[in-house]
Amino acid sequence: MRRGELAARRRARGHTQETLAQRLGVNVSSVARWERGLAIPYPHVRRALAEELGLPVEELTALLTPAADPEPAAPSESVPPSWNRRRLEALATGLRGAQPATDTPGHAAHAWLVTPPPAEWSWLATRIRDHHRPAIGSATIARIRARTDYLRTADDIVAGGDLHHTIQRELAVTAELLSTTRYTDHIGRQLLAALAELSQLCGWSTADAADPARATGYYLSGIAAAHAADLPELGAELTSALAYHLTETNGDAAEAVLVARSALAGLRRLDAPTPRMLAMVHARLAWALNAAGETRSALDAMNRAQDHFAARDDTRPDPGWLYWLSASEMDIIVGRFEAATHQPEAAQRRLRTSLSQCDPHHVREHTLYTTWLAHTYLDTGDTDQAADLAQHCQRLDATIDSAFSRRAVHHLTNRLTTPA
Repeated sequence: MRRGELAARRRARGHTQETLAQRLGVNVSSVARWERGLAIPYPHVRRALAEELGLPVEELTALLTPAADPEPAAPSESVPPSWNRRRLEALATGLRGAQPATDTPGHAAHAWLVTPPPAEWSWLATRIRDHHRPAIGSATIARIRARTDYLRTADDIVAGGDLHHTIQRELAVTAELLSTTRYTDHIGRQLLAALAELSQLCGWSTADAADPARATGYYLSGIAAAHAADLPELGAELTSALAYHLTETNGDAAEAVLVARSALAGLRRLDAPTPRMLAMVHARLAWALNAAGETRSALDAMNRAQDHFAARDDTRPDPGWLYWLSASEMDIIVGRFEAATHQPEAAQRRLRTSLSQCDPHHVREHTLYTTWLAHTYLDTGDTDQAADLAQHCQRLDATIDSAFSRRAVHHLTNRLTTPA
């Protein structure tokens, strides 16, 4: 294939990679690999693709012939082994939390970018012949997704100290299905996608239960699951969430920046990531950059995040796991960033407005946001107002078991009681 011909034909037919993928019922990354000459669609998909592009099947087949000049591979030591049955078992073990993570965050973030996801799951298809294993299908996936949605809602109200064991058990039981059931290629990918989403929630709640090292392991396993499911959008979400986790838990700031940039690079490979997705990843990159002392780059990244969020188009649906990034939540993110970058007056305006819209049942978030607002009063010399807010935060924090909340209240209290 002469590089670019297939993409040019797609554009001429009025398709983005995203709209073409939707029409064909495949992932966007599959379309991207076809256009780069790195993969060829299955015959039944090829016929549908030919119809969408207005080409005879024979002509399309010629265009799809793998390129003679594939992209250079990354150094071998940076590329994890190809997907196989043994690696599936290792992933299932990691998702069950039975062993600590052996990969470093920086390596994992790089690996999901440079290693192609499995093009065919012949190593999973063998499970279809294991007739003694129970079969799972779309009904099982629907139940898993319903449970995940329920746990997300519960996490808004119940802090990680009380909820993390429940989420960890849910992830472990679901991961067991990888090794103990049989399923089709399509169901297998959906199962891994569900596991990736559960891993993100598990990493968040485990960190909130004051176990950041184990939380890192859950994030890394989730990245691997998203990669195996061939879902780069979800991979970018988990990778950027890992970057935020590393920034918040006093990890290596430079590594957090590397991880956040890897998430953004993965997202940019898509033909048309949604503005809200770009806003999320840029905001997390901005926070990591600021922690690393790269203030100018951080300001630029946050400006880009706000621009992308302002350009959101409600006619283009975002993935369900991005439900939380509302306009009010974006203002909270920007307000906290403004407070951290010595813009207390602007931060106060945003945080006050957003706090007035915060659901009082979301006690952890209400406590966090209020501590951030209190810091802006300290920065403007209004110690009395900051002290009043600190007392309010202490009362709220006493009602929940949240490491995030405790740390924020402790930091605020220390600042109030430490002479300037």
